[in-house]
This record gives sequence, structure tokens and C-alpha cells, in this order.
Amino acid sequence: MVARTRDELLSIGREAVDHVAGTCILKAAEVAVGADSTDLPAYFFDFAVDFDRYRRPDFPVHARIMQRTWDALTERGDEHIPYITVFSQADWEKHRRA
Repeated sequence: MVARTRDELLSIGREAVDHVAGTCILKAAEVAVGADSTDLPAYFFDFAVDFDRYRRPDFPVHARIMQRTWDALTERGDEHIPYITVFSQADWEKHRRA
């Protein structure tokens, strides 16, 4: 199993968001390493996105970011499954306080 640093994972996640939704909409990001409910290795990405700058609400942002992240990990030989949560800026603040 490939071990990634937090900075490497955040870079992969940021690149995925920028590619899918455009630059300047990502306001914050976090990642945690763990296992999913079936005990498979997983990365849990949380992103705060400025939806006011994002002009395509019908676009399946969450799924596309997840797929782009998974593709980037796979290309690097990483078998962790990425789980993605996308928050608005207001919801991010609530999430951070919880």
C-alpha cells in the first residue's frame, strides 16, 4: 500500500477541484486517512467551495471531483478509495465547529 503525506493528498484533491469546477472556487480542504465501512483503506476529503463563483449548478460536481481524485490516486499506484464531501462556505464553518 502506498503511503501519501497529507500535503500530497491535499494537492491531489485541490487539483481535482480546480480541474472539475475551475480555479478560485476552492476555499478550504481537509483530508483524513482511515478505512471505510467495509474496512477498505480510504481517504476522506472535505472541500469548502464558493458556490457563488460556480455557475453550473446542474453539473455533477461531487461525482466528478471524486472520479478525478480516484483517477489521480490510481495513476500513482494508490488503492485507497476517496470519499468526497463538498460544503458551501457557510456549511464549512458549521462543520468546523462541530
